[in-house]
Amino acid sequence: MNTRTLSQLVDQAARDAIRGALDRTLVVEAAAGTGKTTELVSRVLQVILSGAGTLSSLAALTFTEKAAGELKLRLRTELDRALGRPQLSELERQRARRALSELETASIGTIHGFCAELLLKYPVEAQIDPAFEVAEPERERALLSEVFDAWLAAVLEDPPEGVRRVLARRADAAGSKTPEQLLLAAARQLIETRDFGATYQKPELDREQDLARIHSELCAPAGFHAQGAVNDPLCKSLGRLARELDQLPESLAAREAVLRRLGRDRDLWTGSHGRGQLYSKGMTRNDLVAQREAVKARLDSVLRACDADVASCLSRELRAVVDAYAAAKHEAGVLDFFDLLLCTRRLLAQVPSVRGALQAAFSHVFVDEFQDTDPVQSEIVLLLCADDATEADPWRTRPVPGKLFLVGDPKQSIYRFRRADIALYERVKRHLLAAGAELLQLTTSFRALPEIQACVNAAFSLP
Repeated sequence: MNTRTLSQLVDQAARDAIRGALDRTLVVEAAAGTGKTTELVSRVLQVILSGAGTLSSLAALTFTEKAAGELKLRLRTELDRALGRPQLSELERQRARRALSELETASIGTIHGFCAELLLKYPVEAQIDPAFEVAEPERERALLSEVFDAWLAAVLEDPPEGVRRVLARRADAAGSKTPEQLLLAAARQLIETRDFGATYQKPELDREQDLARIHSELCAPAGFHAQGAVNDPLCKSLGRLARELDQLPESLAAREAVLRRLGRDRDLWTGSHGRGQLYSKGMTRNDLVAQREAVKARLDSVLRACDADVASCLSRELRAVVDAYAAAKHEAGVLDFFDLLLCTRRLLAQVPSVRGALQAAFSHVFVDEFQDTDPVQSEIVLLLCADDATEADPWRTRPVPGKLFLVGDPKQSIYRFRRADIALYERVKRHLLAAGAELLQLTTSFRALPEIQACVNAAFSLP
């Protein structure tokens, strides 16, 4: 018996449960190549053929248009195959034919597209323009650039603290962001996290004193440049550091900017340390490098504190850009992708009649690539699947047994795709398991050869 057959026996019970346990809420964890999307399609097919739900009463959500198109195509293929089975009953054939007729209008797509559909049905309740358009990324960027440029032109007359400190920075190398680009990126981040209304906490920081102290500490290793050989690589880098420190500007913002540039200069800290045990009389090369690295670590700590301080300032100073961007969208009658999520969550959480109607309208919700969900998307799914229409808090809900099916790979949460992270994934999983869901694991890979699997398994089994 080969490796694949052996491993397939391990997760066969999980695959059987996916296709047969239609009355249980399932959270399926599966790595790439284990057929997780195939299993999702198989469960959808069983829901349809069994009569537990119709294609028009379910939502199948994924995170790209391409993946949604492939999901529809695979479902069509499986429905066609099912109709070719001689053992299918006449009732099951009717259900399959009906599903094929509903396929093009079914709620199978991205979660943003799904939210747009819901908002078009309830624009008044969602308090949005009934004729709203979805702003594509290019239009989002254009609207933001327009309001940002207007704000920057006005604020440059008398820049507040955070803006002034960012403007003191400069692009240090090809590809580095200019101060204006840094400010625009900060505004965009605030817009993408606008569901968190609080301003950033301002850390306790005596910036002038901390920068003076780290300057003094940096001067200690830099001073050894005078004792080294002229052609010694370590001597050269210490000499360059010493020259930069001697020329620090008086302005506190400019001084911070120069120290930041020095801290990010990799050649200054990671270049060749030269050869020979001794650097100079009474100083070993290793001891001097260790001293320099210790001061570099303290410099990094000071700069992180300064970054947090700047972020706190900008969270207030850039609020005008966030508000102007919202006003520009309202005037243009558009919603951006994040608006679709925020408005849908607000609709479900704050309008009980709509929440109850949508909970009744969808008998089943399938979510592919669940590790890519962000907090707002997760709460939409939890509210939609709740068994109590009176509960508005998504984290106090319980899903209707069998209504929700999630499949994903928690290892891919490391990519933090649009605010997705492993902590959120685990929180949702714990919430569902506490509410009666079952966790399944798919371990059989259909992409790797058995010989490769055997080699990897042997390596990981070593003590």
